[in-house]
This record gives sequence, C-alpha cells and structure tokens, in this order.
Amino acid sequence: MREKGTEAPFTGEYVHTKDDGMYKCAACGAELFSSDTKFDSHTGWPSFTQPVRSSGCYVYVLKMSNGQLYVGSTCNLVNRVKEHQSGRVFTTKKYLPASLIYYENYGSEKEARMREKTLKHHGSAFAKLKGKIMNNKEILLAGFTEPANLENVRLEEDRSGGMVRTEVVCKNCGSHLGHVFDDLPRHLRVKAGGPMGGKRYCINSCALDLDKRHGSGS
Repeated sequence: MREKGTEAPFTGEYVHTKDDGMYKCAACGAELFSSDTKFDSHTGWPSFTQPVRSSGCYVYVLKMSNGQLYVGSTCNLVNRVKEHQSGRVFTTKKYLPASLIYYENYGSEKEARMREKTLKHHGSAFAKLKGKIMNNKEILLAGFTEPANLENVRLEEDRSGGMVRTEVVCKNCGSHLGHVFDDLPRHLRVKAGGPMGGKRYCINSCALDLDKRHGSGS
C-alpha cells in the first residue's frame, strides 16, 4: 500500500468472498467499497463497480406487469432493481416482470427516505408523480452507472511498468489500493455477469478490511 505493489492474481483473501459488509482501507479504516457493488470479474482481484457513497440515495419507481407502480429507495439503484427483477423482493415478486421507469437522486439517504414516505402515504403527491411518469419508457440498466463516487478515493495516472493505467488511492491516507479500468472485455463480461458499462475497480485484498457488522447499504 505504501510502495504501490500489486498482489499476485487469485491469491488475495477477498477474491471470492461473497459476505455482506463494508470494505474499509486496511491502513486507516476509511470506508471504500460496499459488498453490494462487488462482482466476480474472473481477473484475480476483488472487483467492484464503484466506490461507496458516503451520501446520496435514489427514490425509484417500478412499473409492474399488472400496471401498478411501486415506489422504493436505495443507495445502489442497479443492484436493487436487479433484486426486484429476479424475484428476491417479496413486495414485487408476484407481479414480475417489473421495469424501472423513473428515479430521483437525493443528496442523502434521509432525504430519499422522506420522499419515499411522502409518495407512499400522501395520495396527492403520488398522483402528481403518477400523472407525470405513467407513460415513461423502461430505463435500461445496461450501461447505467451510478454517479462517480470519489468522496473516499482519489484517481491518479499511473505510468509504471510501461503501461498507462488509473491508480485508485485512499483519499484519507494516500494508500495505494489498486487500479480502475473501463468496462470488462465482452467475453469476461458475459462470463462474470458483471457490469454492462461503467468501471471495474480491481483492488488488492491486502489493502482491504471487510467489516461484516455494516449492512450492504441497499
């Protein structure tokens, strides 16, 4: 972490870990990545679609197969919608397929929860929104990425080893964490079931400490 090294692929502690929790900086304890955004990239390092957001949350609307609208809130829109679409969420499981047709982005989870509560318990607010979005087309998740979350990490150009890469550094203590790359090659993307667009943060296990006491944030 101090000498900007890279651990050998498939040797790190967290390469195959699927436990829920918060991945923190092993040097200073800063929160870096949520398990919600971890995926198996088959590249040999723990891989994440984005760093953790210390603030910010979405209010979203799904249109279900019976035409009804469902309102929810989450700090990870892509993962939550996929959970709805796979039938893992009890409240929408009966009315699949469910499609995302609208979302709003708020600066904090508290603001989003308040907006969600208003829409669910005040008919006039929901009616106003419904009239606005009822004919919206489905928002495809392919290629959708959350806003760049750079509150706890810093990105720097790395020209070491005869390559040009983007280094990921802990903003709090300056520790080297790994590198971030543009989307996976297509054959790996299909194999991994990873992100269809956006970024792939490949992080050294030795730079991380998984805190299982924290929720995944979805």
